Amino acid sequence: MKRISKKPITVITLNILVIFLSSCTNINRTPLPTKPLDVVIVNPFIENSCQTPCWNGLYIGDSKESEVLTTFQDLSFIDQKSVNLVRLSMSGLDPNIFAPGVEITGYCVGSRENCIRVRIRVVDDILTEVSILLRNDIKLDQAIEYLGKPDYIGYYLNGVEKTTCEVMFVWGSKQLELSSERFSGSDMEKYCWDVRDVHKTVPSLKISNVKYVSVPALNFLLSTGAGEFFEYTGNLSDN
Repeated sequence: MKRISKKPITVITLNILVIFLSSCTNINRTPLPTKPLDVVIVNPFIENSCQTPCWNGLYIGDSKESEVLTTFQDLSFIDQKSVNLVRLSMSGLDPNIFAPGVEITGYCVGSRENCIRVRIRVVDDILTEVSILLRNDIKLDQAIEYLGKPDYIGYYLNGVEKTTCEVMFVWGSKQLELSSERFSGSDMEKYCWDVRDVHKTVPSLKISNVKYVSVPALNFLLSTGAGEFFEYTGNLSDN
């Protein structure tokens, strides 16, 4: 099996699938009908006609801070009492360049233990990332059913000591990253080292986090050296 080349991702397709209550806009930015909250929580992958990577009408690399704040305040599935806004310096569309920004977080309506958390980052007045922490059991094969096959599978080592890892999947044209929970100890061998050695994992792997990011951020992830990524060729058997 081939490891990926370090060539940057350059193509953005016109159609993309968005996560959680995706009322993303069409080419004229006319909002699509929203989905009921139970559909959002149980079945998060909803088709839409976004022209570029977007989430609820917010576009990576385009939407301004004022638009992000207004949209977040209007999301009926977000518990507005849980919303927190912090200003700090963080990486922008180019992960190597830091600038003043704002991080907005909020939980969906309901118990936090069973509810998604949304984190949005805006740097230099431009939306750079939408991240959704999942609380329900979305498995890899379910994600692929809605999103199609990913371009890459890989593992990422966390922290200075590299004692935990995540299994990750990248859809380049969708500017989308999906990752598992963090594994440690024997689970690292069971999951991350399987990816390292055979470039595959089991279809029942639970997805923990979903991110919409910029193209440079994806290129940075694929070449960072904190893990390895390979061309996706399929999954192992759960048996």
